[in-house]
This record gives sequence, C-alpha cells and structure tokens, in this order.
Amino acid sequence: MPPHHTFLEHQKKTLDIIRGTVTLDIGSFDVPSISDALGENVPKQYHDLFTENRDDWIAALPMLHVSMDKGIPPVLLIYVAGREHHKQENHRFAAKLKAHGYDAEVFEAKDRTHHTLAYNIGVTGDPATEKVIEFIESRQKKSK
Repeated sequence: MPPHHTFLEHQKKTLDIIRGTVTLDIGSFDVPSISDALGENVPKQYHDLFTENRDDWIAALPMLHVSMDKGIPPVLLIYVAGREHHKQENHRFAAKLKAHGYDAEVFEAKDRTHHTLAYNIGVTGDPATEKVIEFIESRQKKSK
C-alpha cells in the first residue's frame, strides 16, 4: 500500500497556513468508537459515507489524529441544540484538543436544524454567525 498523504502534504503546505476552523453540526469525529458502541445499530450512512474499511475511517477522522506535535489551529465546533449525540461528540473532541494544548470552543445553536444552521450562516443577527465572527476576531487579536 502506498504511503498515506494528506491534502495539505499533496499541496506542499502545512497546517500553519490555516488560522482557524469552524465546523457545523458534526456528529462523527470518531466513527470507529461510535461503530463499536452501537454494533449492528450503527447508522447506515456511516458505512455509505466512510466505506466499510475501518482503516479508511481511522485515516479520515480528526479525533484519532490529535496529538501535541500536530500544530492544530483554533477550532470552533458548532452543533444543533437537542442533538445529544452531536453535543457529546463536539464536547469530547474539544476536550481532547484542549488536553493536547489546542484552542477549542463549542457553541450550541438553538432553534436550528442541521439545514437551517448551514443556511443561516452569514445572515446578520444569526447567533451562530455572530459566534463565528467573534471567534475569528478574537483569534486575530491573539495572533497580532
């Protein structure tokens, strides 16, 4: 099997070009653990999206690649309120990032669905949009 190359490596870039990351309603930071916990009840879309090959899951999932030597940029994790699994996954991922010395923050988007969260990003007055702007502005001040 050929060596694994990340997108950035392929572009001859490193993580230091990324100033921050914002995720919207992610519930699958660690599909292998979710699959292990749910057994045969794992949602079909996990297999459809991530293939049946567990090695592919491991290669693609951020939870399994957090370590102190990675230089991971600040992360804002936004999830839809009322989605307990997403809440747990986002907080667990943020905790792992923080435990390794990285800047991570979680925001609960109330009165939104997965689709309305994405649709309203960028709309003036939208709470998630305001959080994204605050996140970006506060990190810009830190880097100056």
